Amino acid sequence: MTIKEIETLSGLPRANIRYYESEGLIAPKRAENGYREYSQADAEVLLRVKLLRALGLRIDTIKSLAAGTLMLGDALDARLEELHAEQENLDAAGRVAAGLRQAHAEFSTLDAAGYLGELLAASQTALRQDVKPYVHAPVRRYIARSFDLLLCLLPWYLVLQAAGVDPKARLTSIWLSILGMVTMLVLEPLLLHLFGTTPGKWLMGLRVTDENGQRLPLAAAWRRTWRALWYGYGCFIPVYSIVRLYTSWKAEQAEQPLEWEDGSELRAAPWKAWRGAAWAAAVLALLAATVLVGLKTCQPTHTGDLTVRKFAENYDYIHSTEGLLSRELYDDGTWAPATQLGFQVIHHTKNVPNLSYTTKDGSLIDISLHMRAEACTSPVYGLPFRELYLTMLAFDGARTAASADEALAAAARQLLDEPLQELHTQAAGYQIDYSLTMTGFTGLAEDGSLELPRNTTGSYTLSFDMRKLDG
Repeated sequence: MTIKEIETLSGLPRANIRYYESEGLIAPKRAENGYREYSQADAEVLLRVKLLRALGLRIDTIKSLAAGTLMLGDALDARLEELHAEQENLDAAGRVAAGLRQAHAEFSTLDAAGYLGELLAASQTALRQDVKPYVHAPVRRYIARSFDLLLCLLPWYLVLQAAGVDPKARLTSIWLSILGMVTMLVLEPLLLHLFGTTPGKWLMGLRVTDENGQRLPLAAAWRRTWRALWYGYGCFIPVYSIVRLYTSWKAEQAEQPLEWEDGSELRAAPWKAWRGAAWAAAVLALLAATVLVGLKTCQPTHTGDLTVRKFAENYDYIHSTEGLLSRELYDDGTWAPATQLGFQVIHHTKNVPNLSYTTKDGSLIDISLHMRAEACTSPVYGLPFRELYLTMLAFDGARTAASADEALAAAARQLLDEPLQELHTQAAGYQIDYSLTMTGFTGLAEDGSLELPRNTTGSYTLSFDMRKLDG
């Protein structure tokens, strides 16, 4: 039947029928022309809804009855209790009104205090209803805020990852949190001012307005975001953030006003299953983007046949990702005399010769380093163990040690961790030979220097060669 026919049959206006449909109480089919086709079952449901609404049952209660999660007897018992309370209020109001009438009271001379005691005792329920309903949605709130924070953090995470900075490092993670909060302080107030919601809130069916239902002014939106980060999340300060989350959760459970909602109101649309599906899809899309960018940034800077310049770029990049206090290379493959470490400049000893490069048709086929010293009278510092470790990784085009060929990475790690042990191996298509022989020196100190007893002399020879097997 058509909308007009079901209006006539049910006695309900079209607006009510549309509303009950939006609440999921009826679900008419669509004809080929796009118009709704109502069934007899729809008409019967509408009549039941009409009856129960006439009895004063709320829509949420009727929806629970239709879903089978609430028995009609229980709903009617609850409604009878409400009607009993309402009748008591009406009786009390009738008695007070009759008393006022008999006393010929006038507004200008009305002594309200004398009558309020009796009336308020019976009308507290009605007064409690004279407030806007509290939006109790802690899970939706938390998920929405977390999703928005993820959106604010993700671009910075990807930038740091692409730049070769480990986002999981402790200091980096602190800066990442700060950048995420600053981004949220810029973007969220603007979105609330323009649209009344954010991506996370929209997915969760939440909107933020002022007390009149209008979008927040920009200053009020900024103040709300700042207070939410401070009072809700504790600005991610260790321990304090946990305290603030717990305190906010307790306040929300008690339906107390939250610190950041002074002058604003949270409004929640009825929950729909598609919102959960959309949120899951959005999270998966963000994770996929993170993985794809991560895979991209884990690819080598230069691979295949390398020139000396490309090797130097590989070396300097992996130098930055590994965080070793070692020498850097100029573009021509020679050692830079100093390394910048934050605001500190580290000057290196000059006892290490430059790497030797062998090329064929412009492409590197061999990198070597040979150094020796005779009649040393003091410990030897600054031997290039870290530099040779990085050289092995950079020659093969690895972006990080984790992304390098497993056998090559193991050989490089052996050279770094056990520099007194000879290394002769083939890995990833390279022949690698390394040795450190010494006389007079007693071993390797914790700082990597060769230890030499007092009043003795020592000598050493360090030899390194890494050659392409197909070169």
